[in-house]
Amino acid sequence: MFFSHNLDKASGAHMSHTKQIPVQFYETLFTNSVSISREAGEIFKKCKNKEALISDITDRRTENGLAPQTSGLLLQLLNTQNRDPSENQRLRQIVLDKARTLREQLYGHDVAVMVPIEISSFCASNCSFCGWRSDNKDMVRLKISPSGIEKEIESLSHYGFSHYEIVAGDDLNFIKNDLEGIIKLFKSKLKELNTGARVSICLTPLLKPHYETLKKAGLDTVLTWQETYNFENYRKLITSGPKANGITTDFKVAKNEDGCLMRMSSHEVCVQTGLQVGLGVMLGLDETDPEADILSAIQHANKLIETYRDTIQPIIIGMPIWNPITTARTDNSVHHKSKVSGEEDFELISAIYLLSLPDRFAWVFPNCRVSKKTQLESIKTAGCFTSGMVRVGPGAYLNFDKKVDFTDTFVKSSEKVEALTQEKVLTGEQFQHHFDSQENYNKRFKEENLIQVKETKFLAELIQKEKHRKKKKVA
Repeated sequence: MFFSHNLDKASGAHMSHTKQIPVQFYETLFTNSVSISREAGEIFKKCKNKEALISDITDRRTENGLAPQTSGLLLQLLNTQNRDPSENQRLRQIVLDKARTLREQLYGHDVAVMVPIEISSFCASNCSFCGWRSDNKDMVRLKISPSGIEKEIESLSHYGFSHYEIVAGDDLNFIKNDLEGIIKLFKSKLKELNTGARVSICLTPLLKPHYETLKKAGLDTVLTWQETYNFENYRKLITSGPKANGITTDFKVAKNEDGCLMRMSSHEVCVQTGLQVGLGVMLGLDETDPEADILSAIQHANKLIETYRDTIQPIIIGMPIWNPITTARTDNSVHHKSKVSGEEDFELISAIYLLSLPDRFAWVFPNCRVSKKTQLESIKTAGCFTSGMVRVGPGAYLNFDKKVDFTDTFVKSSEKVEALTQEKVLTGEQFQHHFDSQENYNKRFKEENLIQVKETKFLAELIQKEKHRKKKKVA
């Protein structure tokens, strides 16, 4: 089985003493979360004093977070069917207030800000919710050159981002031939321009030897959003390519393997390699059990922390949402009926993530897939890590106020490079989002009393906390 083989390859000598998460945990994670969620629903429905229940949960929460059953009860606040709206708002406010107090205790007013840089949109996977899916023939496909990447890094460096994310869909040719060199390029440029900034990738899951090579090249973090922990839904929505089937050691799409399981296991492989990881579900992607999907992400993160507490770095908890894509004719979001609302539920979900996971071991990541108002409120409630000015297409950060030499900027294009325009570059973005300039973000951060810091500060604070905990334990 590829999944077991993947984990076997992951266990290096330096981790041989560490217990490994059983395969069965991953295989049963979603069904287990469904059971917990439905049981919580019955308890919640029968409870006569819901305010006392929610207050008791938040008051009893410890620095180790919440038990899955307790998180399951808080997630019932997303299910507002046949419920008094004013009562539900009061219940939600109890959770939001508790999370906001905790967030300030842990991080004060600090926030680390990241920026993604898209390298290639030639994706080999077919995901029905994504503009870059392989069967979308309406999308302009581009791959930016190293010189183009340097220009974008230079244009972004003076904003003080603490984290640069390399994104390239599931372009296997790029991953095989270019990724290691691009990571070195990022680290070299950032050493000159933005000292202390960390570099992540958001790509199809790789194998242990790949991650070891990339770590040596300077990689810090791997962000892999699970999309959904519901195997049936995953296979229905992600139909082909490496995301559906996984990859081999020589960067080919695997045959007869399970991409969903590989995706889940990849976080553990990265942790064993010494890399920071990010995980999360696409909110509302599962139309029947969104609460169980979110609970699966919570249980997954908690299991990683429990198993690798002595070596793991804080887990970045992503909060992507199925947004419309930029090619309207091929947009599948119009056919999707989500039970989760980005604007109404996003802040509550961020709060539940923060409360559910151990203090400082999770960085909740509100992003710009929601309005800036909702994003900022969610940062103040739960998030210490966020995105600012975001463009989600190759070359989208270029300075279009000046003449751009597209022949020098792009090494590959689905259209003639000579025919490219600013409009075509920008409409090649992966999905629609709430773009704003970083100047405006910085202004709003200041207005909200949020202070932009390097995430290395949070890493150092966790190390100090764990040293204190171990001393206390020995005493």
